[in-house]
Amino acid sequence: LYGGEMMPNILRATSLVPDECRAVMDVAVPQYVSMDQFMNLDFSNDPSITRTQMELVAGRVSAINECFY
Repeated sequence: LYGGEMMPNILRATSLVPDECRAVMDVAVPQYVSMDQFMNLDFSNDPSITRTQMELVAGRVSAINECFY
């Protein structure tokens, strides 16, 4: 189904609702990271914050907002 490639879980979760999947990507790519760089943990769109720091902030914000995705 996914071509054997690593795939973010959010895309797997929304694969049955393509419009929602596109909406997630429309937000995620410009604000976070493109799918071709998603599994590259050394990549960052912004030189002022590392990918590791981005993940830490995202996890903390999710916990504060009680979003347990």
